[in-house]
Amino acid sequence: MHAAVIKDKSISYLSTEDPVITSENEILVAVRAAALNAADLLQVSGNYPPPPGIREDIPGLEYAGIVLEVGKAVTKFKPGDRVMGLVPGEAQAEKLKTAGEATFLIPDGLSFEEATGFSESFFTAYDALIIRANLKEYRNVLVTGAAGGIGMAAVWLSVLKKCKVTASVRHRDLIEPLARHFLRPGDTLLSDATGSSCTIEFPNGATLTVCLPQDEPLYGDYDVILDLISGERIPTNLSMLTQNGTIAVIGLLGGATSEIDLRLLLAKRATIFGSTLRSRSAKEKAELRLRIEQEVLPHLANGDVQVAIHASFPLVEVDKAYKKFKEGKKIGKIILTMT
Repeated sequence: MHAAVIKDKSISYLSTEDPVITSENEILVAVRAAALNAADLLQVSGNYPPPPGIREDIPGLEYAGIVLEVGKAVTKFKPGDRVMGLVPGEAQAEKLKTAGEATFLIPDGLSFEEATGFSESFFTAYDALIIRANLKEYRNVLVTGAAGGIGMAAVWLSVLKKCKVTASVRHRDLIEPLARHFLRPGDTLLSDATGSSCTIEFPNGATLTVCLPQDEPLYGDYDVILDLISGERIPTNLSMLTQNGTIAVIGLLGGATSEIDLRLLLAKRATIFGSTLRSRSAKEKAELRLRIEQEVLPHLANGDVQVAIHASFPLVEVDKAYKKFKEGKKIGKIILTMT
């Protein structure tokens, strides 16, 4: 098979050996599409190795494809099924074996490209917002770095919870395009005359305001802040938090260190936590998959939740795909397709 292979801290389209099922609980998938994530860039640079037992030279955390073979103990899937899912690595290849604890059947009508952009984004956002931060209905939520896959998934989940959502992006020219992605029939879009914000009013009572980071305080105080930037902005997050509010740190685009005033943390009785998914146990991923399957997948199937694709590249052009990802200023996912 061919795969995106890491060699000397760069990514290339190379031939490599096919994966082989070695456990009765595994499935073998012909991958049709795989998505890029920030973790893949870190893995290529040597700064984010996969868990033990996973090849270090093939990145990729989410995929969509067709089941080729199933182990003797597998009852949920059969050859020919269209599946999508989350894996700890090796997804950016023409074939993939997985235990399937974080695998779903693809809803009818959903393309492989759309399906592959669902798993990592919604697993991460759901775990941080719904499980760890215990997001309730009608809360005030801030999502930073909201134009990426995880940020957009977090917005969708907050809208489903009927929340007042603020989504910040670092570039003014992303504000309206990002807001328009969330528009559906019956929704109302209100644009600021200066172009510094866009607001959507949803039929279920939720609202979404897309703005620049410097305007975030205008829409606070926030019950929950989902931070994909972190670094030096953590003190600002804390200042915008309500009493008993929560900051979920799931990205480090702004840096890995921060200094905060612990007096303010104590005064607000605030909670700050971090979260990653890659090293979670199979049991944890299976439990998370079940909840998402029950609570989110139906909304994906009926179009209430959507996956945005910024650009798609054939696997043979994997180097171009990674370059595009690094450029930033994207809305949604960068996808690799297999031929």
